[in-house]
Amino acid sequence: MPSLEAGIDVPITLCTPPGAGGDAFLYRHGGGWIAPASGKHLGWAKRIAALSGQTVMAVHYRLAPEDRYPSALHDAVGAFRAMENLFTGSITAGGDSAGANLAAALFFFCCQRGHRVPEKLMLSCGVLDLELERHASMMRSGKDHPYNGIELLAFQRALYAPGRNLWTDPCASPAHRARDGCRPPQGRRVASYRPSLLRRPRSGRLRRRNASSGARHASRLTCSTGCMPPRFASPRPRQLPLASTLAVFRTV
Repeated sequence: MPSLEAGIDVPITLCTPPGAGGDAFLYRHGGGWIAPASGKHLGWAKRIAALSGQTVMAVHYRLAPEDRYPSALHDAVGAFRAMENLFTGSITAGGDSAGANLAAALFFFCCQRGHRVPEKLMLSCGVLDLELERHASMMRSGKDHPYNGIELLAFQRALYAPGRNLWTDPCASPAHRARDGCRPPQGRRVASYRPSLLRRPRSGRLRRRNASSGARHASRLTCSTGCMPPRFASPRPRQLPLASTLAVFRTV
């Protein structure tokens, strides 16, 4: 797929389930903007395709530090624009961790320019606020965490978006929503949480707040002592009716 930047071609992986229609899902993998898609990411892409009945396009965007912001975002935007010509139905943008950051950033990038935006977003465990230090709980509990601690996140941030001005730019740090009315309408967030939730939330409170804003959950939120940030449990069909919950991509 062509990137937004001329002369750049972006590799993709297409996962098309039997009977797929005109709806599609644009998936961005996690990895702190510095690691490529792994087998687990492609496995999730296939799982989403199988359970939602939609074609999933996994974008292998350029990585930092060789290609810093906005390279990955431009690759995602280019893929999204190409999808507009390939699929006649709605397009969901989603991802996990850094991929969720890029999905939300894609929304603001397109909205600010008056272009079509994704009809739905799925943000799973997104790193949506690059101003890590402004969260007291992150400073208190995120230190020395074996994964996704503040040391690692700050390192990844330095490679991807080193400029402090980017930490409040909605296209790099989506928690800082644009002040021109670009805000995802109700019902476009699926299994998402605000970036300020780097602290340990009470799942009941999170669910009530997301429900009040129209968001639905595609997975069960779990958090254990010292879990920074909160994470979504691995889908297990015997525990979670994912075939029905992921159908929200078509019905929200």
